[in-house]
Amino acid sequence: MEKNIEKEIVQVSMNVILHAGEGLNCVDQALQKAVQFEFEAAFDLLDKARKASLAAHQVQTEILQAEMIEAEISGSQMEYPLLFIHAQDMLMRLQSEISMASHMIELAQAIINAKAND
Repeated sequence: MEKNIEKEIVQVSMNVILHAGEGLNCVDQALQKAVQFEFEAAFDLLDKARKASLAAHQVQTEILQAEMIEAEISGSQMEYPLLFIHAQDMLMRLQSEISMASHMIELAQAIINAKAND
C-alpha cells in the first residue's frame, strides 16, 4: 500500500472513530434521558446519534470505493491497517446500540403510557 493512501486511510479511520464516539455518547445520553422520562429529548439524542453514524459511514464508504476502484484497475489486493478495522467495529457497534436504545426507549415510553391509562 502506498504511503499516501495508508496515511489517508489512517485519517479516515480517525474520522470514523470520532463520529462513532460522538454517536455512542449521544446514545448513552438518550438512555439517561429516558430513565428520567424525558422521551422527546431521548429521541432527539438518538437522531443526533443517527447523524453521527451517517457521517461516519459516508467517510468510510468514500475511501472504500476509491480503494476498490484502484485495486481493480491495478490488480492489487487491498490491505487495511488495524485502526481501520477498529473504526469499522466502532461504527457497527454504534449502529447496533442505536437500534437497541431506540427499542428500549420506545418500550419504556409504551409502559409509562399504559400505566397512565390504567
